[in-house]
Amino acid sequence: MEKYKIKIRDGQKDYSLTANGGENLLDVLRKNSLLIPASCNGKGTCEKCKVTVSGKGMVLACQYQVGQDLEVLIPGFKDYAILDQLNPHARHMPNGSGLQIKELAAGPVITYKDHEISAPARDKNLKTASFGLAVDIGTTTIVIYLLDMNRYEIIDVMPVLNPQTAYGADVISRIEYCISQPQGLRTLQKILIAQLNRTIEKACLAASIKPGDIHLMTCVGNTIMLHILLGVDPRSIGVTPFTPVFTEERMLSAEQLSLHINQKAIVRIMPSIAGYVGADIVAGVAATDLADFETFTLYIDIGTNGEIVLGNRKILYCCSTAAGPAFEGARIKCGVGGVEGGIAAYEQGCYRTIGDKAPIGICGSGLIDLIAYLLDISEIDYSGKMAGDYLIEERRSSGVDHDIVLVQKDIREVQLAKSAIYAGILTLTNIAGIRLDQIGRVYLAGGFGNYIRIASAVRIGLLPAVLEDRIIPVGNSAGTGALLALKSLAFEDEIDKVKERSRYIELSLRPDFNEAYLAAMHFPEFD
Repeated sequence: MEKYKIKIRDGQKDYSLTANGGENLLDVLRKNSLLIPASCNGKGTCEKCKVTVSGKGMVLACQYQVGQDLEVLIPGFKDYAILDQLNPHARHMPNGSGLQIKELAAGPVITYKDHEISAPARDKNLKTASFGLAVDIGTTTIVIYLLDMNRYEIIDVMPVLNPQTAYGADVISRIEYCISQPQGLRTLQKILIAQLNRTIEKACLAASIKPGDIHLMTCVGNTIMLHILLGVDPRSIGVTPFTPVFTEERMLSAEQLSLHINQKAIVRIMPSIAGYVGADIVAGVAATDLADFETFTLYIDIGTNGEIVLGNRKILYCCSTAAGPAFEGARIKCGVGGVEGGIAAYEQGCYRTIGDKAPIGICGSGLIDLIAYLLDISEIDYSGKMAGDYLIEERRSSGVDHDIVLVQKDIREVQLAKSAIYAGILTLTNIAGIRLDQIGRVYLAGGFGNYIRIASAVRIGLLPAVLEDRIIPVGNSAGTGALLALKSLAFEDEIDKVKERSRYIELSLRPDFNEAYLAAMHFPEFD
């Protein structure tokens, strides 16, 4: 088989690769750890994997076959605006991590729940630095909190992009990759672990601490992400009845996961509820007071997936809707994630970009604002029909080589996503036997949920108008829960409470969801 030389440039560094004739260019880049956005996982539909091939111009990497020596310019990853703000309304828990110094005949050791983490020390008066990590592994982003376990103080926060975004924007794409590729699961696990290690190393260098002094780590994430982290095949979650291999808490050593911290450090994988309601939701809800009162509270996490919990101190109804990809830029013609240059807000014909850079596309919060504005000026009618493509910015004033526009297909994608969330809310209220106006509070969690303008979300019918003045953004509540689990053994009772009271609702089996979904497709008609 003939080999070809490929010179790769990303604006900062040059790389020299070789590829087989007929090999897919996106696969070549992935194989060499040069990860570029590919929301559709190489199907050619999202058009996010554009690269420039010398002599050919701009092409989709996933549709280009290597047949000669090439020079390729790939876009560098831009800085991502990742939500790492903790829940300002989180419950207070007493400190007490479970890490302790235990006296043995051979000398004192550091232990966690009877697991020995350090070798016996000769010094009988062992005093040691001890650190922990709370990790929130999202489909799109990862946030790592580094904690001093002696003082229970956060030393550093490291938000990074999940490198698996190069293999699809949503969890279904990741599952499909695990199924379609012989080493798919291993590949996704490997790049995730590598990203965690790079980020941990960076945090340790910045804080001038030794990785070997990290003794405890708590991880939350959706159920698919946690399966991939542990190298457990998630394919059963991708087909009905969407059954995960595990939902219970798992406890491993750092060595078992090839993490570059103390090799005997304990890694706790927090428990999930179902295939599409993961540990991020369990921890996030447990960090709030949702399960403490008689009045019903609604908890909504709109990320790459949309998870909804409606509950009180007696019962928690929870479900998941396939809503997120459109809100995070996937399937939108000029959509981008929360990166520099992304249009994050739009009001009265004026936009604001992340980092105040030239616009490169529109991210979820800006998309919601824009559609709300176009509804107000009748450029979009209640059915979602547009008067015509809407020009947001001309090519000459943008940071990309094309006009930034909103098209009819984008509106339909948003209608599908917003109606799924709204119908999910209505279905849970039906099951609970309450009206929308009987919901006391709405906790809005996750990056997208914290960046959107509430009035715009209500205007397009993403959130019920009757609840507008009851909506409380709660930041990265999942990360907050991971941190509370790291700091406090007492928080286990709150986790158990959420697990025990949760009742998972599979929306695809409910006729009332389908009816509400179709009814919510139209935009609200306001005066």
